[in-house]
Amino acid sequence: MRNEGKALAGRGLLPKPDRKKTQRHLTADEVVLLASQDSSLEPILLTMAFTGLRFGEMTALRVRDVDILRGRLLVQQAMSEVAGRLILGPPKSGLAREVPLPRLLRDRLEALLGSAGGPDELVFKAEKGGPIRYKTWRRAFERAVKSSGLPRLTTHDLRHTYAALAIHAGVGPKALQVAMGHSDIRLTMDTYAGLFDEDRDDHASRLDAVAREAFRKQSSPNVPRDSQNFPKSWSRLGDLNPGPTHYECVALPLS
Repeated sequence: MRNEGKALAGRGLLPKPDRKKTQRHLTADEVVLLASQDSSLEPILLTMAFTGLRFGEMTALRVRDVDILRGRLLVQQAMSEVAGRLILGPPKSGLAREVPLPRLLRDRLEALLGSAGGPDELVFKAEKGGPIRYKTWRRAFERAVKSSGLPRLTTHDLRHTYAALAIHAGVGPKALQVAMGHSDIRLTMDTYAGLFDEDRDDHASRLDAVAREAFRKQSSPNVPRDSQNFPKSWSRLGDLNPGPTHYECVALPLS
């Protein structure tokens, strides 16, 4: 019976089972806790958690790709390991992209770049120089996770963490798609639709706070009442137009 079910699902007669893995993402406090476990890992962990870079994109970053003044990372290459050989190629989407840098991360990267060397030097390097290999990273990452007391994590969970933190900060689906390098916004929504749904209540809370502050200012006797801050009277066309209406303009003599 089980084999028959698989055959029917393969022919499109039954819905395919949902094989999506449960997403795990950290809070900002947990990111800081994890990064504090190993000073050598801190800049990498913070970069991946606050920019959403894939591991291969992080290891391929060069000094010229970090624009401190504009607060941007240029992601145009990714490192992959095939049969023990490191291969440099384009990002997964095939397209270069710019990712915004939070101020806290910008300051840390600026200090790191001071000793990085020329524009073609790697930003993050292995202990003995050269690109960081995944096995080496994974061992150090797992030690940091264990010492932090956090549940088991994967490297890709840092990318999910970026998405969760960005959505909570108010970043919309399109901006998130571009920052994460998704080729199609449907992938962004399919992957993180639940996070957008979870954040709706928080959006309402923030809007409520803004509205309450506006009413507080309106009723406060200490707030100067500038007439320019009040809505202008309605025109006969039903808009907030302080000037003559369309019909009045027609009747005005030309000068």
